[in-house]
This record gives sequence, structure tokens and C-alpha cells, in this order.
Amino acid sequence: MSKAETISDFYEEVEMITNEAMSLGQPIEELLVVHKILRVIPSRFRPKKTAIMKVQNLSRIKLGKLVGKLKTYEVESNMEENDTKKLKGVALQGVHESLLKNGEKSLAFEDEMALFVEKFRRIL
Repeated sequence: MSKAETISDFYEEVEMITNEAMSLGQPIEELLVVHKILRVIPSRFRPKKTAIMKVQNLSRIKLGKLVGKLKTYEVESNMEENDTKKLKGVALQGVHESLLKNGEKSLAFEDEMALFVEKFRRIL
């Protein structure tokens, strides 16, 4: 499994291989497929892999259940990454009132505030 490949794509390949083996008269045991998937998943799944290996009885876990858990973890981690990317673009720049003459707002400050409001609306 490549680092950029999704669990769904990888599972399709594994399923195709197991179906071909079955059609050739040499079915592959589900337990063997489960162990092989756990062995080849990339490091981004390491926390989930560790949790599965600690909590689940690997001799009884079904292939569909394993793939479902990995898909869920993949979707959740992608959502977290997207949320952190969105938040990185927003920053405020403070302006001290004493820098402004007689309480007047500078044009640069108004432009910065307009840009901030526009970015803030995109996030919402």
C-alpha cells in the first residue's frame, strides 16, 4: 500500500487478488488477509493499528470490520487535517491606538479589517 493510497482503493486490490485466488481453486483465509493488511498499512495508521491489535482478538476479527475501522480512522484524520489547514490562514494584527493620530483610523487598518472579515466569513 502506498502512502497516498486510500483504504478503499487498497481494499479493492486485496479483494480482487483474493477473488482471483478463489477462482483458481486456492482460497486465501480471511485471517491471513487481515494479518497482511495490518502488516502493510502505512505509518499514518499506526495509532489505529496499535489500538486494534491491543483491543481486538486478531484471530476473530472479520476483514470487513477491520476495513471499516480503518476507513473511519482515515476519514476522521482527513477531517482533522482539513480543519487545521483552514485555521492556519487566519491571523490578527493589532494596532495600538496611540499610533493613530487623534483617534482617526488609517486606511491600512480599514483594509486589514476588511480582509479579516472576508476571511472569517469564508471559514464560517
